Order: sequence, then structure tokens, then C-alpha cells
Amino acid sequence: MGAGGHGLGTWLHHGDTVYSRNISVQATHFSDKLSDIVNQEIAYIQGAFANVAMKPIEQTTVCRKHPATYFKYTFDATNMEVVAEQIVTIYGSTAYTAKYNRAADEEANTSAQHSLRTLCGGNPPSGKP
Repeated sequence: MGAGGHGLGTWLHHGDTVYSRNISVQATHFSDKLSDIVNQEIAYIQGAFANVAMKPIEQTTVCRKHPATYFKYTFDATNMEVVAEQIVTIYGSTAYTAKYNRAADEEANTSAQHSLRTLCGGNPPSGKP
């Protein structure tokens, strides 16, 4: 989804001094398979960020056993390494992605990590497909 999704919401952790931990959720019209949107998202990530290192991709479920894909990666931002965790799922003709970012030297927020797996679809994004 990268730059092409419609933002549904963002959370910023207040009090971080260098890099604000954050969660963002996006939706976009999509009529292909889950693996197709995952491949598109990974291609976007690898083209948009420096020194991307992908961890193994996991097939998982969200919201009452709905199929989803989880992946984790690191990338270089200005003067620091960032850890990103992302989950992608499709409901009907809408793809949803939720991403949690933090500086690599910060402890992961377990509530933020858990929230990724609560992603439930149902409302199509605004705009035309």
C-alpha cells in the first residue's frame, strides 16, 4: 500500500526524544490475493527505504481467524535504525495494513505489537477504486 493507501488512523507515542514510536493504519481498494498485496508492499518498502533487512514472513490470522500476513523488517532512517512490524489483510475488495515503527534501540511496546493483530476490516476506503 505504501504511499497509495488511505489513512484510517495514526498513534504517536509522546515523550520519545529522537524517534516517536508510532502505529499507522491504511486501507486501499484491492481485488487480488493477499499474497499479491504483500508482494507489492514489500517491493514498495525495499524501494523506499535504505538498507532494508526483512525477517521471515508469517501467515497468521486477525479478527476471529481471518487470514493475514505479518512481517518485520529494519531500515535506516536519518542517523538511526528503525524496526517496523506490519500486518496486512483483505476484506472483500479492501486491503488493510497496520504498521508499528520504533527506533531499534527502544524497547517494543507489547500493547502496540498486540494491537496489530486486532485489525478487522469492514469499511471500504474513501475514493474510487
